[in-house]
Amino acid sequence: MAKPIKNASTSIISPLGFGTRQAWAAVRAGLSRWQQSPMFGPDLEPNTLSICPEDDLPAEPAECVSWGLSSLEGRLLRLGLPALSEVLTSSAMPGPVPLFVGLPSTDFAEDGGVRWLSQFAHLSGSSVDSAKSRAFPLGRASAFAALEAAIQFIGTGRGDAAIVGGVDTCLDARRLAHLFQDKRLLSASPDGFVPAEGAAFLLLSRSAQSEENPLCLLSGFGSAQGLTHVDPNKPHLGEELSLAIEAMRGGSFQPTEPAGVTFAGLNGESIWAKEWGVAHLRHRELFAPDSMLEHPADRLGDMGAAMGAALLVLADAALVNGHRDGPALVWCASDEGLRGCAWLQRTES
Repeated sequence: MAKPIKNASTSIISPLGFGTRQAWAAVRAGLSRWQQSPMFGPDLEPNTLSICPEDDLPAEPAECVSWGLSSLEGRLLRLGLPALSEVLTSSAMPGPVPLFVGLPSTDFAEDGGVRWLSQFAHLSGSSVDSAKSRAFPLGRASAFAALEAAIQFIGTGRGDAAIVGGVDTCLDARRLAHLFQDKRLLSASPDGFVPAEGAAFLLLSRSAQSEENPLCLLSGFGSAQGLTHVDPNKPHLGEELSLAIEAMRGGSFQPTEPAGVTFAGLNGESIWAKEWGVAHLRHRELFAPDSMLEHPADRLGDMGAAMGAALLVLADAALVNGHRDGPALVWCASDEGLRGCAWLQRTES
C-alpha cells in the first residue's frame, strides 16, 4: 500500500447492541448476552447462543418473498442493512462505492453469495456500486479476504473508497446440529464456543480526515491459507496464523513501534489458542512487553463471518478513543482454512 488507506467510518450490529460506540463500551465493561435459546440440540437441551436484540433489527424486507429467499438469507439482510446504512450515511461518499463482504461458507457454496449480494446491494440504494461488489463466503476470517480485495481495488486506482464487512447468523438449526455433533458448542464441550450473529462494516478511503473525526491508518495486511478446522486430538503444528503475520511483514509494511494491543479471533476453542501461541512466540518482537490481549468473543460470542470485520471495527474504536495504546494487531481464522491479520494505528493527519 504505497498511499495510506484509512478507516473513514465504521458500524456494527451485535448481540451487545447497535453502533460501534455502544458495542465497544459493552465489550470494555465485560457485558454479554449469552442466553439459552428456543433452539434445542439433539440432547434436547437448549443451545446457548448470543443473539442480536430484535428491537435493533428492521422488519424483513417485503422483497424476500418475491425473491424466494430462505429465512436465513432474510435474517442476514435484517442484520446487514442497518449496519451498512450507518456507514453510508455517516461519511460524505465520493460516489457509489463497491462493497466487499464476508459471508458464511456453508450457505452460499452454490453461487458464492452472488445472488444474495445483488439483493443486499439493491436494498442498500444507489450509494453501493453493485457491479463492482464481491462476496467472500469464507467464514470467520472472510473479512480479511474482502479487505485484500478492497486494498487492491483502491491501490490500483480503480476508486478512492470501498466498504469492507461481514454478516452472519447462528440462527440455523442445521449448522447448530453439525456443530453439536462435532462437539464444538460450549453447551456440548468445554472446548467449544457460543455461536452468535451480527454484522460489521468499515469504509476505507484515501480521503483526509476532519479534525473532529480522527481515523485509524491501515498500514499492514497479511493472509495465509492453512488447514481447515482439525480435530484437536490430531497432530496440528499451529503454524497457519504465524504464516499470515509473516506475509504481512514480508511486504512494504514496516512497524515503527510494537503493538500495544491485539484484537484476537479466539472463540474458546483450543485450536485457535494454539495458533495464537505459536504466532506470538515466533513474532514476539512485534509486541510491546505490556501489550494487551482483547478477546471480544468471550462477550459477543462467535459472530461467524462477521467476526473478522467486528474485530477491525472494535480495534479502530479502541485506538481512536484512546482506550488502548496502539498500534493494534487484528487477526482472525476461518474453519475453511483462511487466516488473516491487519495492523492498525491511529493517525492525526
